[in-house]
Amino acid sequence: MTVYIQDGFWRDRLEVNARRAIFHQWEQLETSGCIENFRIAAGEIDGFRYGYALRRASLRVRGHRGKVALTHGPIVYCLESVDNPDVDIFTVRLGSKRWEMFDQFFPPLGEHVHAIYAQTPEGKQLTFIPYFLWGNRGLSQMNVWIIQ
Repeated sequence: MTVYIQDGFWRDRLEVNARRAIFHQWEQLETSGCIENFRIAAGEIDGFRYGYALRRASLRVRGHRGKVALTHGPIVYCLESVDNPDVDIFTVRLGSKRWEMFDQFFPPLGEHVHAIYAQTPEGKQLTFIPYFLWGNRGLSQMNVWIIQ
């Protein structure tokens, strides 16, 4: 089935998309690693899906409007008060869009896990740990949804 668009307004925009926008978007997807992630998800290649993502909270959840969750591949990360004693993990804002992943020794498991460093707009360091590990180092508070 072929669709012909005779309206000059849409015809011009489709031409711009075909000649410029699609190639730019494809380049951005390749640069960010999204294409490789899609290939891994589709089973075309083996590997772990890399890349950080901020997942926006649903607008339907009133208490989480304007908040984001930090993920890396399929792993959801959280702030735990044990790792962030100098900040209120429920009111802190996520400032930097640059994160650094590092291996942190996690005593309850006796091994290293991936943690993520980020910063507040004031320059304070935030340490995110995988959600499934919180609560293993004594009493603490935890927050997944961070104000952006």
